[in-house]
Amino acid sequence: MKSSFNATILFVIIGLSTMSISFSQVDVNIENQITIGGAEDDYPMSICKTNEGFILTGLSYSGVSGNKTDASQGFSDVWVVKVDESLQIQWQKSFGGNMFESGKSVISTGDGNFIISGTSSSSMNGDIDSVGFGVYDYWIFKMNETGDIVWQNLIGGSGLELGGYAIQLSNGNLIIAGSSNSNISGYKTENSRGAFDYWVVCTDSLGQVLWDRTYGGSESDNLEDVILLNEDHLLLSGVSYSPISGEKTEAVYGMGDIWLVNINTANGEIEWDKTIGGSGDEAYPSLAILNNHIYISASSESMISGTKTEPSIAWYDFWITKMDYKSNIIWDKTIGSDMADHSFDVLVSHDEKIVIAGASNSNVYADKTEACFGDNDYWVVCIDTMKNIAWQKTLGGSGADRIFAINETAQGGYMIAGSSDSDQSGLKSESCNGKYDFWLLDIKPLLIFNQVPKLELKSYPNPFTNMLNMEFPESLLGDDLIIYDINGVEVFKTTILNSKIEISGAMLVPGTYIAKVRNDHSQIVVGSLVRY
Repeated sequence: MKSSFNATILFVIIGLSTMSISFSQVDVNIENQITIGGAEDDYPMSICKTNEGFILTGLSYSGVSGNKTDASQGFSDVWVVKVDESLQIQWQKSFGGNMFESGKSVISTGDGNFIISGTSSSSMNGDIDSVGFGVYDYWIFKMNETGDIVWQNLIGGSGLELGGYAIQLSNGNLIIAGSSNSNISGYKTENSRGAFDYWVVCTDSLGQVLWDRTYGGSESDNLEDVILLNEDHLLLSGVSYSPISGEKTEAVYGMGDIWLVNINTANGEIEWDKTIGGSGDEAYPSLAILNNHIYISASSESMISGTKTEPSIAWYDFWITKMDYKSNIIWDKTIGSDMADHSFDVLVSHDEKIVIAGASNSNVYADKTEACFGDNDYWVVCIDTMKNIAWQKTLGGSGADRIFAINETAQGGYMIAGSSDSDQSGLKSESCNGKYDFWLLDIKPLLIFNQVPKLELKSYPNPFTNMLNMEFPESLLGDDLIIYDINGVEVFKTTILNSKIEISGAMLVPGTYIAKVRNDHSQIVVGSLVRY
């Protein structure tokens, strides 16, 4: 396995007569990867950053096999795996009862502990210490840094509760959001509006229910994601098949649309709701926030219709919508190729770009620049706030590979987690342990420069936080060192008077930068720096 970065930057001298930074494209490097799983199916659903690496949760059907060390307790269990920055497994644990359990999300509580949320159909069995309410309930538990359960709670009604996405508020309360078809029963205080509704539960810091709210129309409304807009408001997103009815104030445009509901965190009162979509089908919405704007990434097969201003390219495409906090649409963007491209997660990067993670079985066509490796691949696409594609990467083996979650690394890269049944092939370095395994990759975008002659300059540590040291040969003394942000804006300039220069990290916000040296012969030395 490769280390995540080198401490020495290789700079390039280019004979140019202009002040422009000379690079041609962004490449994406695989820094590291690991396949984690047992003999059966294992699916990661969520990934959370820790001080030492990452923690993942999902579901596992495997017993002790492959690199799974815990026995299965039921048909499926919540499986939690903690890895360090080099993707070495630190520990792993299975949690569940004698039936079906799955982990949907994992969040850090800020004190070294974690909240795991998902669903359970077990009752007073195995790790489940209370009686269930229906067919499936929300199951939430707090876990310490070594994987021991601190507290837990089953929350549900007499029917089915699915999902269970978790958010922690600044006062320590928790928001658990998912879908429910239960009427008044158990912890559910309102009847179902249709087939399935959004169901939001607020608990205290110990998992005890404070209030719950149901949102839906006369048909099926399935929640897919939730995000904190600010301390007073949450945004729910999902797929709705309901006409105007119940809490839904706008008609459906097609088969299934994206339904957004803005609620307050005090009692769940609705601030506004918004339906977006076209005449076809929309699915898998996920949410990201940047500078008081909302980015909704989803899959769409619609042509120009409804709120969709660009047609489907072939079948399903990535579809991104930008709106303000009052639900006004600013723009939408369709990204796709010749087959099916599904978006499953989205995040805002350190350099304020939007990174969309999904699955694709498309070839080189339209927006896609790399061919498919197998039945399905990971496809990661980065766009700027004006909807221009900054970079993209296709990752996969000969089988079916599908991203479920993405997070940022401390080194300015991205940790992506998904499922894979590929053996060693394509870009996959390890064979599958069973049917589907966790496939975890650490990737990093890198600027590719137009260059040939090389001059090695030392820059350390890189990435850096507090202080960056740069060493120069005598031939560059008297030249100018200029540092630009990723958008080409000059943020630092000094004359090289000594062979060593110290640059304070306090002068730069976290991000990726370009360094260049200009001398009397109009030569430019170009290199990449990362401040985190």
